[in-house]
Amino acid sequence: MSQKNAVSRFESSNPTELQPGATADLFRNQTAEALKPHQDRAKAFIQSIRHAAAELFDIPYRVPESSRVFEMVGQPYWATHKWSSKLSPIPEGLVDRFRSFEMQKQKLLYAALTQG
Repeated sequence: MSQKNAVSRFESSNPTELQPGATADLFRNQTAEALKPHQDRAKAFIQSIRHAAAELFDIPYRVPESSRVFEMVGQPYWATHKWSSKLSPIPEGLVDRFRSFEMQKQKLLYAALTQG
């Protein structure tokens, strides 16, 4: 099997694995769906307590707005983190310590020229 065929088979079988935010969106949607009945029951219970308290203390009853109770405000770490594609477990800075001064200077010069 060629590499192109293997990649296309992987993409078709695991579409969410290739998009970092897609897994978070899927999790958010499934969590919201699973929590919906519990949220509705809790909302009804809280409303009955507020209504009873309003009657008991003779104060006006008003329904608060709480549509964003379980809303996720930020992106998860795995979607925002810039992942390294290097396979080496040794950090690049550690290797630089063992290079000669001339090699370090050449590397810095090359990095400066390619950035500008």
